[in-house]
Amino acid sequence: MSRAHEAFLQAVNNVPGVNASYLINNRGEVLMSLAQRVTPEQSGQLALRLMQMFAALEMTDGSAEEVTLNFDQGYVMLYAHLALVLETKYGVEEVFLAVVASPKINPSMLRMTVKVAATKLKSEPTVRGLTVSAQVDRRNLLQKNYLDEASLEMIKALVRA
Repeated sequence: MSRAHEAFLQAVNNVPGVNASYLINNRGEVLMSLAQRVTPEQSGQLALRLMQMFAALEMTDGSAEEVTLNFDQGYVMLYAHLALVLETKYGVEEVFLAVVASPKINPSMLRMTVKVAATKLKSEPTVRGLTVSAQVDRRNLLQKNYLDEASLEMIKALVRA
């Protein structure tokens, strides 16, 4: 785990109301996380579903900078255009920030913290020279073998629209 990326996630987790933060890739895999009371399986399912939703949104509306899902128990946010990279076993990959937060979160404070921490991360000497070497099309996650029945029907409806 890169210390610079760990510091980035810690800055995000320090915002009051944040329960977990994740760096995920285009394959919907959790590459790094700071999560409390969440199993790796739950984290993996969340990351996969977020990237599938993001790919579906791109099909219909183009690329979104930020996606916020509002639930009774809180929020799930995906920050997609931070231009963050992480060196992995596949090479340098683009990563996205996913945040799970309570209903008491101040979204503006979180957004400001994320942008400041991302700027600081990108200026770190260990990260500054990295460029993406492994391109993955997240729309591949919309194939039948990655989707449950309800998700497959939703994608079919989007394609027909």
